[in-house]
Amino acid sequence: MKIGENIRETLHKLPVKYVVHNHVYPKCVCQRCHDGVVMPEGPDNGLKADITVVADVVVQKYAEHKPLYRQQQAFERVGIPLRRQTLCDWIGWCSDQAARWCGPSGSTSSASTACSRTRHRCGCSCATGRCTRRGCGPTGCRGRR
Repeated sequence: MKIGENIRETLHKLPVKYVVHNHVYPKCVCQRCHDGVVMPEGPDNGLKADITVVADVVVQKYAEHKPLYRQQQAFERVGIPLRRQTLCDWIGWCSDQAARWCGPSGSTSSASTACSRTRHRCGCSCATGRCTRRGCGPTGCRGRR
């Protein structure tokens, strides 16, 4: 006869597992003209890593304050030899992607103010929305991007 139960929870850490995915893009040739090889364009950002791995490196560097040489050592412990320059390239790529959306932030402006600015047709990013540059007018740009 069972009168109850006690539940004990324990936290377990599973080891990190990295998997290599092979994306196969076929090369085809026209059977009629034999003119050349046709191959579909694959997405290539030059990273040689999935965005989840790159995001993990960025989070560890900036949120957890883990330097790149220690991240490099962690990758080597699981059998992935990476150069520190590769990790730097990944962080630079993320910075370039963020600059696309937010624009370059100056030394005195934060990223949040840079993201709140409007990019105008003339190329300026005035925060007020009123642009006095040629082709825009005093009430704001007519052609916002």
